[in-house]
Amino acid sequence: MQRGRVILKTSLVLIVILWVMPAFLGLIGVSAASGDFAPPHSDYGLDTDGDSYYNYLVFNASVQIDEADTYLIDGNLRDGGGGLITNPDIITRFLDVGSHVIPINFEGIDIYNHGEHGPYTVNLALYDTMWNTLDTDTALTNSYLYTEFQHPPVVFDPAHYDYGLDTNSNSLYDYLVAQVNITVYTADTYNIKGNLKDSMDTWYIAQDENQSYFSTGDHTVELRMYGYKIRGKGYDGPYLLKLEIIKGPSQVIAEDTHTTAAYLHTDFEGLYARFVPPHSDTGIDMDGDTEFDYLRVTLEIQVNESGYYTVSGDLWDKSQFNYITSASNYTNLNTGTVQVDLDFLGCEICQSGYGVFYYADVEIHLDDGTPADADEHQTGGYQSSDFDCEPPIVFSPPHSDYGLDTDADTYYNYLVADISINASVSGTYRVTGRLFDSSHTTFITLTENTSYLTTGANVLPLWLDGTDIYNSGIDGPYNLTLLSYDVYGNKLERAYYDTNSYTYDQFQRDTIDNDPPTISDVRATPSPQKVFHPVNITAIVWDNFQLDGVWVDILDPDDLPVGNFSMLYDSGSGRHYFERSYSGAGDYSCVISASDASANWNSSPCSFLMVDSAPPVLLRAILTGGNLEDVTIEWELSLDDGQGFDDVVNYVVYWSDSYDSGGTGYHSLTELPPGTTSLTLAGWGDGDLSDYFFYVQSNHSDGREKWRGQAGKFVRFMEAGKRIASVPLVQANEALEVVLGSLSGSYNHVRYYKSSDQKDHWKCYWTFKTYRDLYHINHQMGFWIQLTKDDRLVVAGLVPDVTEIHLNHQWNFVGYPSFMAMQIQEALADVDYKMVDGYGDTPPFHLVHLADTDMMVAGEGYWVWVGSSQTWFVYN
Repeated sequence: MQRGRVILKTSLVLIVILWVMPAFLGLIGVSAASGDFAPPHSDYGLDTDGDSYYNYLVFNASVQIDEADTYLIDGNLRDGGGGLITNPDIITRFLDVGSHVIPINFEGIDIYNHGEHGPYTVNLALYDTMWNTLDTDTALTNSYLYTEFQHPPVVFDPAHYDYGLDTNSNSLYDYLVAQVNITVYTADTYNIKGNLKDSMDTWYIAQDENQSYFSTGDHTVELRMYGYKIRGKGYDGPYLLKLEIIKGPSQVIAEDTHTTAAYLHTDFEGLYARFVPPHSDTGIDMDGDTEFDYLRVTLEIQVNESGYYTVSGDLWDKSQFNYITSASNYTNLNTGTVQVDLDFLGCEICQSGYGVFYYADVEIHLDDGTPADADEHQTGGYQSSDFDCEPPIVFSPPHSDYGLDTDADTYYNYLVADISINASVSGTYRVTGRLFDSSHTTFITLTENTSYLTTGANVLPLWLDGTDIYNSGIDGPYNLTLLSYDVYGNKLERAYYDTNSYTYDQFQRDTIDNDPPTISDVRATPSPQKVFHPVNITAIVWDNFQLDGVWVDILDPDDLPVGNFSMLYDSGSGRHYFERSYSGAGDYSCVISASDASANWNSSPCSFLMVDSAPPVLLRAILTGGNLEDVTIEWELSLDDGQGFDDVVNYVVYWSDSYDSGGTGYHSLTELPPGTTSLTLAGWGDGDLSDYFFYVQSNHSDGREKWRGQAGKFVRFMEAGKRIASVPLVQANEALEVVLGSLSGSYNHVRYYKSSDQKDHWKCYWTFKTYRDLYHINHQMGFWIQLTKDDRLVVAGLVPDVTEIHLNHQWNFVGYPSFMAMQIQEALADVDYKMVDGYGDTPPFHLVHLADTDMMVAGEGYWVWVGSSQTWFVYN
């Protein structure tokens, strides 16, 4: 009897299961769809615009449906050899029970571009909404000529031709010229573009493009690639010329590849000047206080043509992510191997706080702004504390001022400001003064003084023109903006000084002609403008008597003077103008000034923005999709993407399943057009067991390739029970439920120890309680989590370049947000720690003391005991 009761209960359970199963299957999304393909299928060519060419090859797929539901039909078109011709979007459609004909439209222009005659093979697949495969089929179309299908408005018409062009008769080619043949069916404006690459199609060398209006018919388009770029890259030919025809900003109409003749890279004109490393560096202590005032980088340069060059450099921290300072040297270089020093200001290095070593990104530009070469130098080992945090001179108020009458007519010819300066390093310095009204709104006049200053206290007089003050009609006190510069042109310090009170009529006026020139309709166009392209500064300048001169003073984005330039007069437009290109990106300020024959003077401000090729800025990486099965990466456009420049050729997303800070070994995933700001990777998120790392590179029409920062997806498998974990990626949304979204339903309790909260260290989150005081998880934290079943923690986010974790006295519960696993003694080398605990599989505390040689790894949590509060820097 006992055994019979067991059998009865088991049978009852089976009956209940069978009764509940359909509802359960519906809850978990199992489809009841049923259907298959039911040949024969059919196909035909469709001309939608009446030009006698097929816009589509329409394939009618016959299906038999047994259960009314939503279905997905996929089809791709292949040539006789199996090569893919086109693959349109998957068709989603609700189908009732019975027979159906589903038309699949294959683009005719894709068939024409493929260049293979039919019949073609169609591969078919039928899916339910859960992507379960219900049926597949293969069919053969009717016979077609590819020329029956819609051709693009313009096509390449090989064979193309190339040759070397020597423009200065020195037996070296200044250009590699490609003559590209095209056939135009629809007259319009097209951009014929060529990217020259090495024979393995790996490395970019040079590029040119020709945008013109083309009438119908055959045309030969000439593209010229600079010889010095080919010489500088060092690759021998033959080369691959990757050709594109582009309509509008980014629509690629046709592509082709041309293999050039076999050239040696030495057949081409060399660089005017190029870097020939190794370079060197040293700290310069100018005042004997054992702290460096400058970091001097000495660059080795091979000069092939003498002349004036600008050698400049940007200094970055070891991650090459954090900018520190810049230096520049405009100099006349003779042919041969020469050394050029760049002196980076020590106080800015000190104030940056970055150390270990630095990267100097250096460039050479010709006198007209044309780039000649670029290089990178990694310095020796330095700490920011090796450098003097104070600039070599500092303004040391109080300052003073007075009116000076030089011709005894009772009017002040000058307002003299005596500026007090303390110098720790003797030398020649320049101080500029720009006089404004008391609200710092209206510019009045400017002056400067370049003098040798001795160590200690100095007084440097600035003489401000009294006539300018009178002509402004503004009473004092005035605001004087002070800027100091060293002999290398580095800006040292900015300060402000308010003068004594004056009335404008205390200053010198012109008794004959008191009216200054008028300056109106000031323009700086275009703004923004691309670096190395000209900006035209113009204004209408008029005087009631006679103009004496019109000029413009230009300051770069660091308020360093670009120069003082005379403006020319264009009688046709009636405007004064000055045109020049600029090599640095940023906001430029300028002042147009004019004087008349009676020494009256007037000025008017202007400004313009220069932008340069720049990397896209990663904004965030997140898990997306209904089950977090996808990864979405988002970024901010490169500065020169748009704004009328269209300088970004494309964005390329690179990936790897192992992290490298320099992106070494990463693979190209996809190319995206300009204007793209995101990419969703279907199936790369939760459910995929691999870690992934990504960076987004912008490729620019000048050949530069830019990227900065990485994103990633991290996976950690955790067994049921009490575990320690951390999140090594910067989260776009730090809400606990979002960060732990991949573990939803697999945990009931999360705890974190907040060392800075002396009243209540422990912060908790329960899934089964309404009270909680733990709401967020970030990449600095370690946390306990109680898992109710085995599951995977999956997160996406940005890879932090450096993370500052503040450690309070005694215990701190931290993560290790780095993908560079290190021994504890190495990872905490700069931290005065006493003890580190990690996870141990021994209840009740599940902790174990770790040895200095134990490893710290991403995704784990650690308890770190320190004797005093300090900051821990964790690097990737």
